[in-house]
Amino acid sequence: MTETTRHRVAASVVVRGRGGKILLVREADPRVRGALNLPGGHVDRGETLTDCARRELHEETGLSLSLLGLLGVYVQGIGVHFVFLARSTTTDTTPGDDILSCEWLAPEEIATLPDGQFLRPKKLRAIIGDLLTDHTYPIELIHQLDREAWEKTRGGTGKSHPAQE
Repeated sequence: MTETTRHRVAASVVVRGRGGKILLVREADPRVRGALNLPGGHVDRGETLTDCARRELHEETGLSLSLLGLLGVYVQGIGVHFVFLARSTTTDTTPGDDILSCEWLAPEEIATLPDGQFLRPKKLRAIIGDLLTDHTYPIELIHQLDREAWEKTRGGTGKSHPAQE
């Protein structure tokens, strides 16, 4: 029997505001308290990537925005992170229960902060670098397909495929 790797799938949103500032949140979780991060989180079972990104954005900042495109997909360890782009005409935010504060920072400000300020500095710096290239991919690049019939009858665990039995 082979061991399978379980990936953790997350979706986040880079929100650009007035003057090109970027919305970051300060995490309240005691394990990473005060660390800056993009609004986002893990995809719930049965949830699409875009629904997750919008849900997490709203839960963490109070903003309900349209997603304009896919900025990129970032893999770090067992994490696969889909990052979307949105724009906001308001800076009015309401931090969610798991967020200490919402902060609008210019990319230049973010670049000068020490790595210790960020939850995942390598990933955030790569995302900001990609953002500054001003290139996004269409959301339609992600094809949300219905589950196969055999997945539905087996509870969707995907542990075995009929061809493997």
